[in-house]
Amino acid sequence: PAAAWTCDRQPGAIMQMRAHLLGAVAAAAALAVAHADSGGSGFGLGRLSSGLRSRGGASIPAQLPADLKRDIDADHKSTIAGTDYWTCAKAPRSKPKLKDYGFESYGVANWTLPDHHDALGGNDGTIHVPTVPVITPAECAEVVKTAEAYFAERGGWTNLTSGRFQIAGFWIKDVPPVLAWFNKMLEERLFPTVKALFPNFVDEISDLIVESTYMFKYTPETGKRSDIHTDSGCLSFTMALNGEDEFSGGGTWFEGLTNPDGTPHKSGIVKMPVGGVTFRPGGVRHQGYAVTRGKRYVIGGFMMHKTKVEYVRLLLNKGTILTHAGDFAAAERYFKAAVGLNENFDGAYTLLSNAQKRLGKMDDAEASLRRCLEVNPKNAEGMFSLGVLLAERGSVEEAERVYKATLELDPEDCDCMYNLAKLFGDQQRFEEETDLYKVLLATDPTHSMAAHAFCNLGVAVGELGELEDEIKYYRKALELDPEHYHAKFSLGSALASRKEWDESTAIFKSIVDADPKDDNALKNLYRVVSMRLREDPRSAKASPKQLTKRLEDAMGSANFAKLRTIAQR
Repeated sequence: PAAAWTCDRQPGAIMQMRAHLLGAVAAAAALAVAHADSGGSGFGLGRLSSGLRSRGGASIPAQLPADLKRDIDADHKSTIAGTDYWTCAKAPRSKPKLKDYGFESYGVANWTLPDHHDALGGNDGTIHVPTVPVITPAECAEVVKTAEAYFAERGGWTNLTSGRFQIAGFWIKDVPPVLAWFNKMLEERLFPTVKALFPNFVDEISDLIVESTYMFKYTPETGKRSDIHTDSGCLSFTMALNGEDEFSGGGTWFEGLTNPDGTPHKSGIVKMPVGGVTFRPGGVRHQGYAVTRGKRYVIGGFMMHKTKVEYVRLLLNKGTILTHAGDFAAAERYFKAAVGLNENFDGAYTLLSNAQKRLGKMDDAEASLRRCLEVNPKNAEGMFSLGVLLAERGSVEEAERVYKATLELDPEDCDCMYNLAKLFGDQQRFEEETDLYKVLLATDPTHSMAAHAFCNLGVAVGELGELEDEIKYYRKALELDPEHYHAKFSLGSALASRKEWDESTAIFKSIVDADPKDDNALKNLYRVVSMRLREDPRSAKASPKQLTKRLEDAMGSANFAKLRTIAQR
């Protein structure tokens, strides 16, 4: 039959698991290493979700089991003890008068912070943005010049990990000339400003410490749109070191941002003048927008209070580290303790669900995600993760609805696009699948799943009869990942359909050479060579012995011998 002479395609059918299910675990492990190696906590609890429906966030240590409270108190003390490299981590030598930087205070609607919600400003006046520089433009230029000169002498900038990207940057403590300037500025301007902006949280300037601080140099290659996330410190700051005449894009988007008068903010994006420093609670859910031109320099960092422990955040942090270590039962206990302290913080439920899923408690994992969305219906991370879970459990129709709702909240969520497109493909809805992969690849051509997307797109357009585009997309997948198995296999099959025998044969040979146990590739190699021989007019006059010899020569003697062994089995 004709069907016996076809070569099957192999889509790169890999579900993207993102969100708390993978991202937060890896990030928290990196956080722990960063704290140990660099004296600071890095980049938060991965992709923790925040943004809640009601006020609260008062951590009550008495509700904690005694062993967990001792553990978190020890973590807090250890962090404080590791900050002595900041010269003003102790009581400052002076308390200068706060300058008027013209701060505008923005709120965040329907929100609860994990810890100290009311003391940090509640839902009103949470994010403080200056209208005039806190740091003079001349100082900013000098810091950039100093950093560039420092690394020019050492062969180039170091890199730090931020979300999915490696970005040129460094810990401020590791570059002495920048550290000296920063410590003076911290004592004279940043700490006094924080005390003035958060008077219900900061009693004395000497109560504050910097947990970690870094400088980044964003470019179009590394300054892509970040994941929506929260930070690891109780308080965060971001400092702009150069202006928009030197770059395009950038800015920070905040979920639920409201104007100083309480009305909804139109874009949700906050930008600063050169030398501006934005202060906010670390638990505010936000996202960095892409830099599309030039270079953007920023300094960011996380602050803590010496005596006001962030029990919920530290419980989530410890639980995430335990998840990464594979101790899911212990992780579940820490996450449940965090929920017990603050049931209105949705970020705890996504992490709890992940631990429960790893333990095989699928009903509990689903219930935790549904609770997350009851607390905050706009939690895109929780919604995405629910879609993943539903798809895995076979609830395809509801998974599709949940993925579509996720994209309504975040239309540029490429992970969600990928999973929804795969869902369409599994149902042979190839036109919808094709359209969505094209949107994904136009949105982020370098996305981590781009090679898979190109491969699956090739399979989908092949099903629609668009053979030239099919081959084009497989080649694009292989440009991104030259060893992409599914793209190689499918390209070999598609080329055979066009009777491009030489390249098709070479591809299947290369697959078998890489993995001699790959019987599927071996069988396709046989099919391609057989089809080629059938197309050859000389085959009609050849004897069976001659045909067998030609088949063996084209396949290679070793491959032909393996094929005969398979046939005998």
